Amino acid sequence: MRKIRLSGIGNKKDYNYYIFEKKNYSVKILGKVLSKVFDSRWKRWDEKEDKNGKWISRKINFEKRKEGHESIENASNKPKIDVFYGNKKMTLVIHCHPNLRKKFNEELEKVSYMPKTKPFKPRKK
Repeated sequence: MRKIRLSGIGNKKDYNYYIFEKKNYSVKILGKVLSKVFDSRWKRWDEKEDKNGKWISRKINFEKRKEGHESIENASNKPKIDVFYGNKKMTLVIHCHPNLRKKFNEELEKVSYMPKTKPFKPRKK
């Protein structure tokens, strides 16, 4: 299975945040993890009524999505999950009990990787 790139991670007292590349396959994989851990549904299809009154479904292209915010629905309504879209990255913010965040982190570790950073070398004067 293809792994997704996790660019950054952080936490505060009651939430964690994760920074990913804004790619369609990232949304697909993250959606599966969110569903497994939180029983949530990340909307990946858009339904609209055309001028003839016929409903049309089309897959959402997250890579073309402009900057903005979206809340992800979940069945239990316990965790609050938000996604903030930037130009090339998206930030996932999860507000929930630390035990659920730990479970999410364990599942995320199976499907993601963090690139190694180069050590900082100060400039010589």
